[in-house]
Amino acid sequence: MPCKLKLFNGRNWQHFKASGEQNFATISSPPNTAFQMPSPPSPSSAFILAEAAKNSYTVDLLFLGTLMKSHNPSQLKKLWELILSSTPLTQLHRSEIAFLSDPQILMLSLPFGINMPEDVSEKCGKTFLQYFDYMINELCIHLRGSPNQQLPQQLSDTIIEQIQHKTMNLLMTYEMVKIIKAHQLPVDQQILARLTEMQMQTSENHYSASLAPEQMAAAMNEIIQQQGIRTGFEFCHFISDDLAILPPDAVRLMLPSFVSNDWIVDALLLLTLHQEPELGQVAAELLTQLPEKKWKQLTNRNYLTLVQRFGDDAVKAHLPEWSRLAMKYARQNAPCQVVELYASFADGNQSILFCGLIKEPETKAQHLIGSVFRVGYGLVDSYFTPHIEQAQYRQIANAFSNELQAIPCDPLLLSHVIPWALATQLNSPEKMNVEMLQLLALLPPQWTEPQPFDLNRVSQVCKIDSQDPAWKEKNRKSSKFLLNTPMTRSWIIENIAPRFTKPRQVRDHYYLSNPQPYVEALALAGLLSFYYQQPPSLVISSPQLYLASAYLLAEGNLGQKSFPLFDWLAEESLLHRDHQNKLALLDQHIASPTGYVIKVELVGSKPKIWRRFTVSSAMDLESFHQLLQDIMGWENAHLYMFHTQLGHIDNTDETDLPADDIPLMAVLQEEGDRIDYIYDYGDHWEHTISLEKINKRSCSLPKVTAGNGACPPEDCGGIWGYALLLALTKKKNLSEDEQDQLMWYGMDDDWNARQFDKDQVNTLIENTIS
Repeated sequence: MPCKLKLFNGRNWQHFKASGEQNFATISSPPNTAFQMPSPPSPSSAFILAEAAKNSYTVDLLFLGTLMKSHNPSQLKKLWELILSSTPLTQLHRSEIAFLSDPQILMLSLPFGINMPEDVSEKCGKTFLQYFDYMINELCIHLRGSPNQQLPQQLSDTIIEQIQHKTMNLLMTYEMVKIIKAHQLPVDQQILARLTEMQMQTSENHYSASLAPEQMAAAMNEIIQQQGIRTGFEFCHFISDDLAILPPDAVRLMLPSFVSNDWIVDALLLLTLHQEPELGQVAAELLTQLPEKKWKQLTNRNYLTLVQRFGDDAVKAHLPEWSRLAMKYARQNAPCQVVELYASFADGNQSILFCGLIKEPETKAQHLIGSVFRVGYGLVDSYFTPHIEQAQYRQIANAFSNELQAIPCDPLLLSHVIPWALATQLNSPEKMNVEMLQLLALLPPQWTEPQPFDLNRVSQVCKIDSQDPAWKEKNRKSSKFLLNTPMTRSWIIENIAPRFTKPRQVRDHYYLSNPQPYVEALALAGLLSFYYQQPPSLVISSPQLYLASAYLLAEGNLGQKSFPLFDWLAEESLLHRDHQNKLALLDQHIASPTGYVIKVELVGSKPKIWRRFTVSSAMDLESFHQLLQDIMGWENAHLYMFHTQLGHIDNTDETDLPADDIPLMAVLQEEGDRIDYIYDYGDHWEHTISLEKINKRSCSLPKVTAGNGACPPEDCGGIWGYALLLALTKKKNLSEDEQDQLMWYGMDDDWNARQFDKDQVNTLIENTIS
């Protein structure tokens, strides 16, 4: 089937979300979801695509220079280099993902994409649109947590300003606006009108006369046939984002072109539930005008159930007639069976993400399903891939399990989670996308009946007597065991008010005074644990423990009683605030770059192993680590950590002090300052780093000026293991095992422990930087 841009993201499905919506590790996208830039379904836009494909791949660097005059040069340069690298989103480094997540970069990307010359878009357009889709999705996640109407308005204002320029790239602008609309963000009518005007001008330049209706229908259906569209869902998946940009009158002209297709009734029923109400009404009007016998081609009566439950009133007014026709002409298919399911625990946004496989009872076709259920918000970022191969699904499921710590669950879990999510969805500002609608249509109808959250109902499902006070008291004291569950680690409170200095204050004010999100997250965890297809473990506790904590939170009145789970979270939140305050103080120490003279020495080495070198004070500690590896002679094969007055700094995903965000000047500020550097936690190579001198001028290229001692071999047992190897090099008569040992570590041929070639290292540094 034709596929739009869909990459697995924990935040939507672009990054295995990283989230439900948390910063999950990057997972590669499903093998059959290749990126396309489908053209708007009209002859004029198809012509534009064909013409764009003929352009050369020469990149106009003057474009970059022009933008730099009016925007942050360093950020723009970084964005440009990232796009030019054509690195898939799923393969970006954590720091690069964080860079794209910054709303400022999103705003910077608008003039970048809208005014992108055609030769640049030929080379970089696909990569840019992947990144842009991710950035817009990040904005949506932010808005779900803290609604801020200024950001969407700024987005529209910037686009309105940019589309007035003669340099506007129509195709890129169209695709960017389509992405914004697909994420259900508001788009000013001025923007849509300008795009329509530009497309009409383009059409006039290439067509001497307007196409007749018959020609229009033929052209439209030729596009559909070329895309291999065979079902109403595939049609909606391919075209619905484009239809959302067109004026209602244009949609009225276009949709009749497709009525000859067997899937038109399915497609129109799905379109009546589109997030754009006017589009839904147009689809309903056309559906009502179809010949009665067209309803023989309806493949699933559950589409009508979805309209009854989630459609707008204007659309539901047609339901009695549609139901009569469906009963008269269409047969009811048996629902699909969910044959496999994985689900993650709730993250810091109280979101769970599920992924599974469903099978049609008659054709035995298998489909990939997935969605994010955000407590208090509903189903977001849903995904549906029809006709997936078993090997493809297994690859995705394994990645989902390994990277997100998702667990295999009995598929019956969905029969409780989906009704709860849909009840929330009824009050959500976001409507379900076509992928979620198709998934719901294939499930048993009772699974899609909205049911509000009820803690007592959850406890009944999990076969727990919630009226037993002894059960709650026992599990209150054991609640700290829930800290092993991944979700609880994401419940650290950000931005604690300065007046709160004690854990009990933080617990009562931030957790116990607003318990509902945690109650629902714990109830979700109880369901996951109950339907978990393996016994409880250190990571996954029993349903009783999760639900007892949920009841204790819901009932309140803990008074001075301890609540180990939230007592610990309160303590950690205060520690996190301390870390954040230290980071905030960095701004006071960030000055204009200067040149540092640094000495690094390997602790405990005999003879002494040390280096003296110059470096810029502005270098971040991740880059400084890479430099130390080259200067010392290590192979960068293990983890590392800096011990500083700010705390432990490294490059792991769990750190509060990421090395790539902290410059050297933040931890070494005055001559004589020292920090420690640990490389390889097993061998524990400890280095002392001293700031010997500060030069007024910065240092653009690091340079080693002196040093002594060969770098020890990797994995030799640390400083003590190296000392034993050195002793063997001085021994006259070696056993065969001792000779093999020296040979293994490369120390068998006249090893010189004092040797060091600074010129060789400086050449390595120059080559690395160049």
